[in-house]
Amino acid sequence: MASCAQVEALIQAHLDGELEASGQVILERHAAECETCARKLRQQQAAAAELFEALRTERLTRDLRGVVLAHLPEMERPPQDLSDVNWRAKHPSSSLGRWGRRVPAMAAAMLILTAALVKAYWPEPPLPAYSVGVVLQSEGEVTAFSSDAAERSPAPVAEGVVTGRSYETGANARLMLALAGHTQLKLNQDSRIRVEDERRVRLEQGEMWADVGHDGRLFRVTVPDGVVTVFGTAFAIRVGREQTTVSVEDGEVQVENGEGFRLIHAGEQLGWAPGEKPPLPQQADVERATAWARAIHPDSEAEAVYQAQIAAPTESPTELAAKEVFLIDVMQGGRQWNVGSLRISWQGPLPSGEEYSGYDIYVYDQYMQPVTKETVDANTFTESQDNYIDLPIEDAFHDGIQMLTIRLAPTQENALTAPGLEVSALAS
Repeated sequence: MASCAQVEALIQAHLDGELEASGQVILERHAAECETCARKLRQQQAAAAELFEALRTERLTRDLRGVVLAHLPEMERPPQDLSDVNWRAKHPSSSLGRWGRRVPAMAAAMLILTAALVKAYWPEPPLPAYSVGVVLQSEGEVTAFSSDAAERSPAPVAEGVVTGRSYETGANARLMLALAGHTQLKLNQDSRIRVEDERRVRLEQGEMWADVGHDGRLFRVTVPDGVVTVFGTAFAIRVGREQTTVSVEDGEVQVENGEGFRLIHAGEQLGWAPGEKPPLPQQADVERATAWARAIHPDSEAEAVYQAQIAAPTESPTELAAKEVFLIDVMQGGRQWNVGSLRISWQGPLPSGEEYSGYDIYVYDQYMQPVTKETVDANTFTESQDNYIDLPIEDAFHDGIQMLTIRLAPTQENALTAPGLEVSALAS
C-alpha cells in the first residue's frame, strides 16, 4: 500500500486531470482505506470548486499553454542515471519527501507567473453595446442610478456610461466622464448630472466643467432655468439656489431661457436668476473659476477602454452644424433698410417619407446682441409647396441695426438637414 506522503503528492495532479491511470488507482485505493488522506482530498476538491466558481467571469477563452511555455527558460536535460532511478524506486518516501517540500514554493511561483501572463494577455471586457461613454475617474462617494430605479450603486472607473443614467457626487468627491464625440465632463463635489445621450446632458445641481468635441453636432446642457447651447468649446456651469453661472474658457456658448438668450465668448462669465432675462456677459477670471476641474485627471486604463471601444477616430476637427451662419447687410445702397421678415428657402420638393430636422433661428445685430429668435418646425420642409417660408421679425427689428447675423441650430440630432438652406431678408 502506498504511503500517505506518496498519495498527498498525487492529489493536485488528480485535481488538475493530469494523473495517469496507475496513479489514479493508487490514490483511490488509499483514500478508501485512509480517512486522513480522504479528508484532505475532499477539502482540496471543495477549495478547487469554490475557486472555479469565484473566477467564473474571469475564465480564459483561449489556451495560454503556448504563451507560458514561451516564457519558461530552456533547460538542458541531464543524462539519466539508471542506478539512481532504481534507488529512488526502492526508497520512494525519501524522494517524495524532498519533492513534497518543494511543491508549495513551486506552486506559488507558477501562480505568480500565470497571474502575470493572464493580466498581460487578458482582453479588456467589452462595454455594454448601448454605452455612450466611459467613467474616466471616480473619487470619493460617487453614485449612479436610473430614473426608474430607487437603488443607487457606485460608479467605478472604466464602467460604461449609458443613456438615461444619473451620477451624483458627495462631499469631497469628483467624477470624470468621457462621451462619444470626444467630449469630457467633470463633476465637482455635491453635484448631480443626468446623461440624456452623448450630445445632451442635464445638470440638476452643483458644478460641471465640459470640453466639447467637434463632431458636426450640437451639444446642449439643460439647467433648471434654461439651456446652454455649445458651439464646440470648454466651459463650466454652476447651478446654485439663487443663480446659474456659465464661465467660458474657450470658444463660445449660448445661454437661453424663456426670457431671452445671450452669447458668451472666451474669458466671459454670465449669471442669471430663475425667471430673469440673461444679462450681458462680463469679463471674469475664468481660469480661477475652473481651477477645481484641472485637479481631476483620467485613469490611464479607463482612457484606454474609451479609446478602444467608444472614441471614433477623427483625422481633423469637424465644423459644428450650428455654426451655419448667415450675414445680411441692411445698409445696402446707402440707406438703412427696414427688415420685415426673414425668408428661409431650400432645394425641393423633398420626399414626405424622410425625417428632416427643424431649426432654431437666432438673430443678432452687428454687436452680437440678441434681436429675436424664431423656430422652423420639421414638418415645414415636406409640407410646404413653395420651398420657402417667411418669418416676420418686424416687431423685433429696431433702428441702429446695420448687420444681421443669423445662426441656424438644428433641433433634432438624428434627422436629415434640408438641402440648400439659405436665409435672406425681405425689407422695405
